[in-house]
Amino acid sequence: MCLFSALKAAGLSATMLTRRKSSGEPTNGSQTQNDLLKELVKFSCLLSMVSVCMNTPQTLLLWGPLNWVIFSADCLVTLIFTIEALVYIHHNGLCDNPKAYLRDRWCRFDLFLLLMHYASLGLHGYQIVCIHFPATGLRYQTWYGVIRSPRPFITVRFIRSIIQFKLPKNRIQQIIKRSSQQIQNVTIFFLFFMALYAIMGVQLFGRMDYHCVLPGTDPKNVTISDLAIPDTMCSKKGGGGYECPEHMECMKLDMSAHAEGFYGMFNDFASSLFTVYMAASQEGWVYVLYDCLDTLPSYVAFFYFVTLIFFLAWLVKNVFIAVITETFAEIRVQFSEMWQSREVTAEDTYTQKLERGTDGWQLVDVDQYARTGNTPELLHTMVTSTSFQIGAMGLVLINALVNASFVYYHDESDKIRKEIYYYVEIFFTGLFNFELFLKLIGYGWKPFIRRGQHKFEVFRVVRLIKASPMLEDFVYKIFGPGKKLGGLVVFTMVLLAFMTMFQIITQEGWTDVVVEILRTTNESMVPFVAIYFVGYHLLVTLIVLSLFVAVILDNLEMDEELKKVKQLKAREENSMRTTLPWRLRVFDQFPTRPQMVSLKKAHGEFPLPKIRHSFTRQFADEPEETTITEDNEEIMIEGDDCSKRLMASNIYSQATHRHLRLRHIGRISERNIVNRILEWVILYI
Repeated sequence: MCLFSALKAAGLSATMLTRRKSSGEPTNGSQTQNDLLKELVKFSCLLSMVSVCMNTPQTLLLWGPLNWVIFSADCLVTLIFTIEALVYIHHNGLCDNPKAYLRDRWCRFDLFLLLMHYASLGLHGYQIVCIHFPATGLRYQTWYGVIRSPRPFITVRFIRSIIQFKLPKNRIQQIIKRSSQQIQNVTIFFLFFMALYAIMGVQLFGRMDYHCVLPGTDPKNVTISDLAIPDTMCSKKGGGGYECPEHMECMKLDMSAHAEGFYGMFNDFASSLFTVYMAASQEGWVYVLYDCLDTLPSYVAFFYFVTLIFFLAWLVKNVFIAVITETFAEIRVQFSEMWQSREVTAEDTYTQKLERGTDGWQLVDVDQYARTGNTPELLHTMVTSTSFQIGAMGLVLINALVNASFVYYHDESDKIRKEIYYYVEIFFTGLFNFELFLKLIGYGWKPFIRRGQHKFEVFRVVRLIKASPMLEDFVYKIFGPGKKLGGLVVFTMVLLAFMTMFQIITQEGWTDVVVEILRTTNESMVPFVAIYFVGYHLLVTLIVLSLFVAVILDNLEMDEELKKVKQLKAREENSMRTTLPWRLRVFDQFPTRPQMVSLKKAHGEFPLPKIRHSFTRQFADEPEETTITEDNEEIMIEGDDCSKRLMASNIYSQATHRHLRLRHIGRISERNIVNRILEWVILYI
């Protein structure tokens, strides 16, 4: 009967397991379709990025049919995204279960991008109708292209489709719990100083509109010929600032923000906030300082700008780097715990091996350049010697000095000198080839190519053969007479816009770029353009570049294992601090070293607890018989009462401590219990 029940249970479990596998695991056909759809989505993301980059008015003027090509590509991309969304809704539902389309955050993001593609497609169709059917009377404005502005976020989906990782929710909560408080504090710290110096700028400087102009100038219609050369701000006599020369007068001019250039304005809180942020980037702030020195007493401007640079440019930036370093280290620990490799390291990567010598087995460093195969012993000894390595390094140094000694005089002597240096380069190239040949024979092919430094040497020799004759041309192009590139503030094509945005990343003259763009922008769009560029600069300088610094500092700080231990310890302390029950958190308010008080007489209201007899038996097995010899006398103590053992003589207590058998814990205890049960069963049977 028992056998029949067991077989029946096994059959039911096998049937349930088969049904679960058949319902949960996809078949080969469905898996192939899913892989094909994923590849199509990746291709669509890439095609969407290319089409939105090419859809600019200046690019469309280069080739007429390009308009139809972009429209067809957008139609194909939108169709694939629509099919992908419908397939997901068919399998997981719209909003019925937790995995439904509208309940998943990434799916909602994909839905937003899909709607933007439909809007962009409709706008493009409207543009084509306006171009090819002018009889309809429809007119297309360039600023309508703002509808396409969210489409570049498709890069997020493209990266997500290539790099797929998933952290458990508890790990994400731990990262957010530790990092959000620090990021919130440093953000409040940054906003506080920004608002403080913006208000101080309005109160101290205000609207600085006084300029040195010629007498009789109309303040509402000022030309360049009316201003001083260079244009200088001023203050009235006795104001503490710069006073104009005798043939000019200090006049308050009525100019718009476009004419003044937006930078260096403290007219209101918004303009002052913009000026403070651009000054905190340490780019062009000295010109604002000079204007303030010319308008007001010098000590006011010195105090304001020195403290602004100290707090906003130095202190806040370093605090950002510290917080991002800590956050990056926490994220790295989380991912390293998930992605740590459990594979066995290959034998050729071991640095030590176990060998048996005269003193026994011991670890010996692996000699990667040990002589193997049929390599000549004399040649192997020569290429592994220290003198050969020093000689090769000396040749490299001499070659570098020769290349650095070349000078252009821009006359007939350059041709003779170039020919001499050309033959010198051929000589050094031959020496390096000979060195490579000796190492290749002395080490052997596999030991030689295994090391990365030798691969670089091979590349260096090949590069010298090809690039040495062209080295002088390269140096001339880099350090020779240059040609000004002209204005880089160009957003007509995607590559030109990329150059402009890269200049903002380098922070080299980025204030001039922003001011030039604001001057050419409509007054109603100036706040949005300013927010766009300030947000971009804040992202790439304080966050992205700080992340680079965090990675470098994290790699140079300490060993990888020590960093893991440090982060895990900090995370454990934080979790203990936040997850302790309320009845135990009260003890955090007490000092760490409370004073101990000894009681001479215990009051009756505080009785001492009694230890039960079963408590002691859990940790020690009481011997059935104990024989102790004292002065050649044999003492036998039997019984279960522990008081007999506790009240015995000192010799007996010492003997029991020496022969005490401790209770096993863990798997040994389980094995002991099973053995005892089997012994009892055999005994009773």
